[in-house]
Amino acid sequence: MKKTLTLAVALTAATLSTASFAEADFSCPESPNCVSSQATGDHYIEPLKVSGMSTKEINSTLVNILGNQERVDVVSNKNNVIKAVATSKWFRFKDDITFRINSDETVDIKSSSRTGYSDLGVNRERVEKLRKELKAL
Repeated sequence: MKKTLTLAVALTAATLSTASFAEADFSCPESPNCVSSQATGDHYIEPLKVSGMSTKEINSTLVNILGNQERVDVVSNKNNVIKAVATSKWFRFKDDITFRINSDETVDIKSSSRTGYSDLGVNRERVEKLRKELKAL
């Protein structure tokens, strides 16, 4: 019984570890419904650049910007990684947005649709809007 419990705990820990890695994944699928600062080709978008702020201030600023947007919910904020979900107005499609705040005043970002093949440029527009809001501060 004790060995079974130990194995179950080890497997659970391994699963959680793998899930944490997947949560910080900045890769995009082949479909054109994703942009990422860690991607190449058509999926690539410049990382956000923030100067004169600590990582804690950048984190707080991003969370405030996201909190002021309609139909956007911050679902996780830990270890300098912020995750949010944007829901479209009419069809209630979900898009995942992930930020990773780096120590060099850059923020890696990924915005990706959960469903469908094309997003008609919505994710790229979202990132550019966030970029403008950050620059305005």
